Amino acid sequence: MSAKGKARQAQCLANLHQHGIALNVFLADHHEYPLAMSANVREQYPHHHKLWEGALFSEQLDQRDAFRGWPKIFDCPAASRPKEFPAPLGYADYGYNACGLGGLVLEPLLGIGGKGPGLSSPGKFIEADYPPPVRESDVVNPSEMLAIGDGFNGWKGVIKDGLSVLGRGPDAQEFLGSTRRSYRRHSRRGNVLFCDGHVDSLKLQFLFQDETDQALRIWNRDNQPHRERLDSLK
Repeated sequence: MSAKGKARQAQCLANLHQHGIALNVFLADHHEYPLAMSANVREQYPHHHKLWEGALFSEQLDQRDAFRGWPKIFDCPAASRPKEFPAPLGYADYGYNACGLGGLVLEPLLGIGGKGPGLSSPGKFIEADYPPPVRESDVVNPSEMLAIGDGFNGWKGVIKDGLSVLGRGPDAQEFLGSTRRSYRRHSRRGNVLFCDGHVDSLKLQFLFQDETDQALRIWNRDNQPHRERLDSLK
């Protein structure tokens, strides 16, 4: 890695460290993890502020629950929105382990973004409904549980970037060179924050392709590998 790459890596890890401080303040205040999305249940969970980013940095929100300018802490210096992205699409540098192994494809969700998803009628998913929240005590081993990291969703060698979720699920799709971009961002590694507040830089192959128990359990709040999910999604 070049000197510039190392400097960007260090700044990205520093950003995630600040996310970790904010996450632990939220846990100390509420004893539950921020919902990934809660726009449809704001009255029931007002301290979750629609999105996980707002829950962590609520002091920077205005009365409309929007950020007063985009906080620099959300900007990874090694990432930038690709010029070829269609205009309506956003590009998030950091993502939240909302769903755990399998993403939204399998239930129950095993991440920290909520125990949902909500259903308005049989089989119809309401986007932005993830309640109820995951309790702090539901995370069996915080030092081995992913919380936040580079905004990647990976599966079987394919990585989609620019997401506000960090995931390992079969809904990952190649998009305008996303896998190559993801490998280039931090020299084939992904920067991550664990629930206990420590940060690390892990090989993308370990995060999204490795099928050892160690690689699988870091996605799931019960600290189990849930290998059966790999088998069911082949």
